[in-house]
Amino acid sequence: MRVYCGLLAWVVSGFGAQWLAAADDEFTPPKHIRLLPVGDPPPFRQEIRGGVRYELEPPAGSIPPRQVFVPSAGGGKQVSPIRLKLGSTSRPFRASPGTLAIRARETAEDQKAPAWHRLQVPDHPVSLAILWRDPQARTWDKARSLVLADDLDRFPPGRIRFVNVSPFKVAVRFGGRDLPLAPGKVLLQGKTRSAIDQQPLLVAFAGKDGEWRPLFNSAVSQAATERTNVVVYRADGFRPRRPAKILILRENPSPHPPPRQSP
Repeated sequence: MRVYCGLLAWVVSGFGAQWLAAADDEFTPPKHIRLLPVGDPPPFRQEIRGGVRYELEPPAGSIPPRQVFVPSAGGGKQVSPIRLKLGSTSRPFRASPGTLAIRARETAEDQKAPAWHRLQVPDHPVSLAILWRDPQARTWDKARSLVLADDLDRFPPGRIRFVNVSPFKVAVRFGGRDLPLAPGKVLLQGKTRSAIDQQPLLVAFAGKDGEWRPLFNSAVSQAATERTNVVVYRADGFRPRRPAKILILRENPSPHPPPRQSP
């Protein structure tokens, strides 16, 4: 019995430990990700039928798909639908690191059909993917994306995250400093787990003529447990008055991971 126990201990501490380490290296746990589509909604349209007003469906490609589907983190079956709404973050869902195929309802079950959009899921515990309409195609049938680390270590409470997904140069005046924010760049401001009380904030963009135009000029506040996303995006609505717009989303992030989904 002593010989057997000694042999077992040798296996675990020697070859067995190496095997377990190799298994850990090969296993990559699934990550959690949310989707945030930004852009302008189409004009409200309605018609009267039999004396009753009915809202008309938006023109094709003027909004992102209302529901999208992604493969389960382990592959195979599709998870339950993920609702998309302009200016709102979706519920979190699990995804494996690598290329993620996002499918609209029409192609949810057809793995051979082209995906609505593909994005790269990074090796972060939690991520946020900002989506916007392809400016060249001018339709939500094609989208672009920027994926950001969204866990509490990289984006902790107390911080304000400025994201520029527009093609314009942006400047941020916050805390008495003027800070540049080039297209595709991210800027973090504020102190971790510190409240912000009526702090002046100015966000401006440079038009084609080189003139700076304000997008936001007011004071902002948030609790020490909150954080805020400030997203500058290209205005893609019908005859917009200015070519860039801003979206401000304040949230109280949960310190716990999102609930596990069934495969």
